[in-house]
Amino acid sequence: MKGKCKRALIGLLAVVTVAAPLTISAAAAVTPYENYLYDSNGDLNYAPPGAQPDNVLEGADMGTVALNGPQDLFVDKTHDTLYLVDTGNNRILKMDNLYQLIREYKEFSNPDYDPNAAVTAPAASSATSSAAAAEEESADAQAADADETEATSSEGTSGSGGTVEVPTTTESTTVIDAGMDSFASPTGVWVDPVTEDLLIADTGHQRLVRLDRDSNLVAVYKAPVSDLLPGDFNYQPIKVACDSAGRIFVCSRGFNRGLLELDANGNFVQMLGAPKPVYTLAESIQYMFSTEEQRARTESFVPSEYNNLLVDEEGFIYVTTNSNENEPVRRINAKGNDVLRRTSGDGPVADKVSDTTSSIKGSSLVNDVTTLTNGMYAILDQRRGRIFVYNIDGGMQFMFGGLGNTRGTVTTPTSLVYFNDEFLVLDGSKNAIVTYQLTEYGSLFFEAETCKANNDYEGEAAAWAALLEYNQENAMVLRELGNVAYRQREMKDAMDYFDLAWDKDNYSKAWKFYRRDVLNEHFIIVGFVIVLLVIALFANIIFKATYRKKHPKPEKVKGPLAYCTYVSGRMLDGYWDLKRENRGSVKAAFILIGLTMLMMILKSQFTGFIFQSVRPIYANIFNDILRIALPFVLWIVAQWCITSLMAGEGSFKDIFIATAYALTPLVILTPIATILSNVLSQDEGAIYTALIAISYIWLVLMLIASVMQTHNFTLGQTIGVILLTLLAIAIIVFVALLCLALVQQIIAFAADLVEELANR
Repeated sequence: MKGKCKRALIGLLAVVTVAAPLTISAAAAVTPYENYLYDSNGDLNYAPPGAQPDNVLEGADMGTVALNGPQDLFVDKTHDTLYLVDTGNNRILKMDNLYQLIREYKEFSNPDYDPNAAVTAPAASSATSSAAAAEEESADAQAADADETEATSSEGTSGSGGTVEVPTTTESTTVIDAGMDSFASPTGVWVDPVTEDLLIADTGHQRLVRLDRDSNLVAVYKAPVSDLLPGDFNYQPIKVACDSAGRIFVCSRGFNRGLLELDANGNFVQMLGAPKPVYTLAESIQYMFSTEEQRARTESFVPSEYNNLLVDEEGFIYVTTNSNENEPVRRINAKGNDVLRRTSGDGPVADKVSDTTSSIKGSSLVNDVTTLTNGMYAILDQRRGRIFVYNIDGGMQFMFGGLGNTRGTVTTPTSLVYFNDEFLVLDGSKNAIVTYQLTEYGSLFFEAETCKANNDYEGEAAAWAALLEYNQENAMVLRELGNVAYRQREMKDAMDYFDLAWDKDNYSKAWKFYRRDVLNEHFIIVGFVIVLLVIALFANIIFKATYRKKHPKPEKVKGPLAYCTYVSGRMLDGYWDLKRENRGSVKAAFILIGLTMLMMILKSQFTGFIFQSVRPIYANIFNDILRIALPFVLWIVAQWCITSLMAGEGSFKDIFIATAYALTPLVILTPIATILSNVLSQDEGAIYTALIAISYIWLVLMLIASVMQTHNFTLGQTIGVILLTLLAIAIIVFVALLCLALVQQIIAFAADLVEELANR
């Protein structure tokens, strides 16, 4: 990174501590909902709003009658127009960039239409009453949760595709002139960017309708027919889109085998990108031992269905599903494979955690996705009315929005688009479009991504640094600053940023380059040290082979502490002598226990970043000590109880000493692994893992040998005693937890009693 840019970054970072809290507080106060992000630890932190409410557009504002349960928005970027599917009114609206009505698509000439075979469609009044019911339900939920600005999602009126299903409380048959056709509860629309032809998902009529820009019928595509489709297939198209080759992709309600791919003439081609079932561990075990009939009846193993789709400019298909909390968004290629990048954190999952204090429970229900600039995209959470914006790597940039009846919130969000440099959210219950304008904070993300696409490193770094001034907890911003430094070969700066962002993958990549540069810079010194070590090794070998062979040193008897190395190498002989020749001591045992605890503390504090499970600043020394002390005490107490009943020869002191000496592998290998963790990269992590694994395997073998030799058991007796010891440990822990719970209840009862007496 160039010196001027680096100085600017340092200056900006210097004022973050003072400026950030004030900036966040001021920005967050202008929105009727909370704005937040997730830090490098996955914890929720409040953040500035990336977008704020701007306007609420109803039918009258667009120059038409009131909307009725609208379900979909589509942006024709080529002609700068917006299309709206007004489901309850059975029409499609075309608007300009000022949101003024250009044309209404409601009726069209169809020579094959038979008015005597009109399909029964929901009456408009039913749609209106449904929307009103949804609003009333939302208001009741807000009253029950007065401390929040959210309202309970109207899940009872929400279809599987994230749409508001209008209950057919009354029926009406649309009466139109012969040869004139109309729609029945349309729920999706796609517009050809060249010809402006409309492809409409006419859900109520179970068909697709293609109209030209002047409302003339081009084609009607009935339900696809194929032997590949299930026998009970019920075609209910809810969303539709085409790619540049003319292939048609359809989301059908209740269909869980992926998208329906049709050719340009509406003929069935294949089922594309079927989502995989989501299994829990218990379900996986149950499924493994189930019969075919049981598997067929198990709804838990039914794949989730798609509820929306979008073909991007590169021809990939974004799909969403509200029944898969791990992968609610996918990006499908022509083979049906998911190619969505999830290299940043957990990827696009909307809310990672559910607020336990909220009246709205459960994970997010994603029902729409829209693409932005430079690979960015946004997803809509129907359950909580929130919009989450991600970069191309799946890193969350900002969020905004929420449920409620106040201006700027939504009740039943059904569709999301980005039009006129602002976000539009269609509300199926309020019958309106809620618009959100980017704040300065949100605009900086777009600016940074534009600079990245143009390889403007200095501009990108400045934009990310400005964002960091707003909020220093934004892991995505820290990661991007690391990427900028990485691309400019400033590996030390990149490592610092990746460390703050808890990005081990990218940190490891930068570390390998930094390590290579350090070795190249100090090649002469490193080479000289290696040569000296090799010479010293050979000199020692020659010395032992010549001089020491003729003049051997008298063998010294190892002291109690040094004897631990002999026990570690020759377990059976060592433990036999440890007890029967009193080669060990209580003092040495305490020293070994203390050294083991010290090694665990050093491991948690000085393990290399790549191999850390928790940041050293959050590590608890007391837990490190307890992690050794508690199992140690339980082991010797339980073993003493069991061996006393089974005629074991070892006393409590013998068990204590033998168990302490078994900790030697941890004392020897843990510091070696800790040192290597600061040198190895992620690709070389098998060495670190192997050392830790060997130390614990070695420990287990020494414990087995200690029981066998201390109590003079056979191998079979030893294994039996160890199993009983583990059972005794489990019983001790259970009784201890039971007593702890009882004590807590007694304390709580005493506290309640004191409070009651004090109030009287």
